[in-house]
Amino acid sequence: QGGTMLKQLVYLIAVLIVYFAFRPLVVPYLKNYDWIYHLLFLVVFLAYLGILGYSIYNNIEELTAVISGRYIQEKPSVAANIVCGKCGEKNFHDSRFCSFCGAELPRPVKCSSCGTLLEPDAKFCYACGWKVGESAENKAAGDAPEETVSYQTPTCISCKAEIRPGVQFCPFCGTAQKQE
Repeated sequence: QGGTMLKQLVYLIAVLIVYFAFRPLVVPYLKNYDWIYHLLFLVVFLAYLGILGYSIYNNIEELTAVISGRYIQEKPSVAANIVCGKCGEKNFHDSRFCSFCGAELPRPVKCSSCGTLLEPDAKFCYACGWKVGESAENKAAGDAPEETVSYQTPTCISCKAEIRPGVQFCPFCGTAQKQE
């Protein structure tokens, strides 16, 4: 949405530049009807200003988060896009059907331990390392996999995606990882 608002602001500035650039050329020819030029500019300027204001109004929460510094762009999560198994195109995380071929999309799985959205075929949670499908009660009992402390961010041995330390399977491709 920020790109749309920026584009609208550029249009607004372009309208101002055009108005001031063409005014000395147009107004002498209009003589007593120069008010038409000013009225036309006013209508176009107010229209763009209204569109920009409406866009800001609809995205005020995001804007205040960005301005206040609370907005941190996360790495694209596996749940940010769902890849269609039929055509391979990316779709929004909440899509039920592919926008390109119409095939039914797999639904993301929620980690029973931390609630993170995961790929439908993920074996382990990339956020907490919990095995997908196990109940959270097992974690409370102390059966949780231990995480190893590492100073380097580990990557999958197959797809080279960043993974959390201590995970046994890559949440992106499902490849078993070597445990050090």
